[in-house]
Amino acid sequence: MGLKKKVFASKAEQQNYYKIIRTWGKKFKVYHNIPFLNIFTIDDVILTEQDKNNLKKTSIDYIICNNFEEPILCIEFDGFCEGVNKNLEYKPSRQIGDWKDDWRKKIIELKLKVADHSNFPFFVVSSKEFSDLDENIPLTIIDGIIGSLASSNLARERFYQYMKDPNIFEFNENEIQLHENIKNTIPPKNPTTWYTFFLSAMEASEDPIRKQTYEMQTGIDFSCIAEFHIHKNLSFEEMLTHPIYAKDKNYFKDCFPNGLVKGTVVMYILKNNKCYATNIGIHDFQSQDFSKYDMESKIAHLITVNKIIKTNH
Repeated sequence: MGLKKKVFASKAEQQNYYKIIRTWGKKFKVYHNIPFLNIFTIDDVILTEQDKNNLKKTSIDYIICNNFEEPILCIEFDGFCEGVNKNLEYKPSRQIGDWKDDWRKKIIELKLKVADHSNFPFFVVSSKEFSDLDENIPLTIIDGIIGSLASSNLARERFYQYMKDPNIFEFNENEIQLHENIKNTIPPKNPTTWYTFFLSAMEASEDPIRKQTYEMQTGIDFSCIAEFHIHKNLSFEEMLTHPIYAKDKNYFKDCFPNGLVKGTVVMYILKNNKCYATNIGIHDFQSQDFSKYDMESKIAHLITVNKIIKTNH
């Protein structure tokens, strides 16, 4: 018999837990290492008896719940093989020696299958997703994932409340701009168009990456913002001869001397004609309520604004 000194399996697992708490501890309840079957039922999932027995023995690293203790997101941290999920498939990024971890792949994909059956967001992430975006930006890709989910959940809830009876719907203090947008817009033929207004408003108040970007943008005197997606890696030479980028060759030459990686580019051109840009590519989880390009976009905007502030202050 013995007693372990900590409830966490590793220092990284502990640090990641506190990173989630750092941003979300006051808004959500965050639990660690909860038995898998405390969250999911498997009665109506087609599984073998061995699969069911395996699920009885496994747990989930981090569970995000609302204030009613209802789970809204599960996160599985794979610090051992630095793996991630792509839809329902587990993708390890490294192999430990000559050992191939078939059990890890099998149990993780089993968890993904059950979560998908319940239409529930379940992410398998590596250390990269828990890394701070910058030394003075204590936010992570995980914060972006949780923020996007929180925003979309609240937007749907508020939108449905509004559509029940717009005449008695009450806008709160975080929805002042939303109220103005709706008042000043001709009602669309498809009422769901209003949903985009609700989502933008919820992102501004609920998503810490969007919120910090808007706050840091204040006072930046820029003439234009450009954003586009790169569908393949481009060397420096390819970038400079590509017809899309040739017209802004000088900007790209200064900002991306090593070429571009597949992902998203955000450029801020200030009124003094200086250009600041970020090119970022993140993993496409293909999970529920996740958009690779939306995530890249909001992170790239924040990093670019941060570059402007650091350079000019």
